[in-house]
Amino acid sequence: MEQSVHVLVFDGLADWEPALALAALRDAGIPVKTVGFTRDPVTTAAGLRIVPDLAWDELDPAQIKLLLLAGGDGWQANEYPVKAFEERLKSLLDAKIPVAAACGATVALARAGVFEGRAHTSNSQTWLTGIVPDYAGRELYRDELAVREDGLITATGAAPVDFAREVITELSAMPQEKIGPWFTLFKTGRLPEGVSPAQIFAQS
Repeated sequence: MEQSVHVLVFDGLADWEPALALAALRDAGIPVKTVGFTRDPVTTAAGLRIVPDLAWDELDPAQIKLLLLAGGDGWQANEYPVKAFEERLKSLLDAKIPVAAACGATVALARAGVFEGRAHTSNSQTWLTGIVPDYAGRELYRDELAVREDGLITATGAAPVDFAREVITELSAMPQEKIGPWFTLFKTGRLPEGVSPAQIFAQS
């Protein structure tokens, strides 16, 4: 059974946050599916209309290579099926299926209690605890742009390149020797000395 990266889509999705990660996965030949809380079309923060491939209650863990969650105001406003989301999220992590969350999506993870025993980050600790006071695992917060540990990836919404790097690394979506130059290019806008674009983007 072919596994796919499943990216959650919803109204107001901060679609720039997962963009680099999804492009790299496509280049690596890793299939991606969109999942909505329902199958109804959604409109992202940039105005893109997306019809989800499947609904949240149709998820089959055996087909999920990684669940990718980007930010959006709906997380803070509880504009999602909290109980159903939390139950499925916990079951995926218990099954050792990687989860990657950026920006506002970390609010939902904090509410779900999955940060207990897991290092993580968010937009800032003050921001996260301001929304979810006394969440379990807050002592493991790291003031970093992105954190990857034991199948859980978290990132601030201001670090899409760092977020993408951790997703790429988690899924081995790029040869190890290309990840550093790729990161430098998209982080700084400049190629590392002695590296050509073909060395980064040519198929291995």
